[in-house]
Amino acid sequence: MRSCRKCGQPAQVPVSIRTGDGPSYTFDCFDCAIEMVAPRCPECRRAYLGRPVTSGEHRFCSTACSQRRQVREAWSPAQGEGSIDGTGTTPPRIGVALGDDSEQLFDGGFADAHVGDVLVVHCRSIDRAPRRATIIEVRGSEGMPPYVVRWHEDDHESLCFPGADATLERHATRAATPA
Repeated sequence: MRSCRKCGQPAQVPVSIRTGDGPSYTFDCFDCAIEMVAPRCPECRRAYLGRPVTSGEHRFCSTACSQRRQVREAWSPAQGEGSIDGTGTTPPRIGVALGDDSEQLFDGGFADAHVGDVLVVHCRSIDRAPRRATIIEVRGSEGMPPYVVRWHEDDHESLCFPGADATLERHATRAATPA
């Protein structure tokens, strides 16, 4: 009985894979084969199957990883504006000072939103700009969603429950006043 090239377990039902004109490998399951042979995303380092998202010279597992890499390469934080997770697993946080205490930063959450703040919904596609809307009514308690918003692109109003792909920009006059 042959053993798995990755984990060494006996391969009762072997899976054999040949990479191009290269050698043939035997695995005991598809999980081991994928981990050993599949390409890895340069951003999240996960093995992926299927069509990659190509951006420049890199091939990513998803549009999210492609966008994350573009943001990390383009964004360098100023002093006191937060930092980017070194692993690239989370997008950078937008830093806006809320008062004299420079440690207190807005982290992209939705607590304490007010009328006039701008909701930014980031698109999944790298060739589309984020959608922006001004909050005209806060219906949740303590500034939490849902919000009634007016979309900048066409001036229509809607009720919005922002998801993980959204951030909040504080209104300029409120961000400058001490808390």
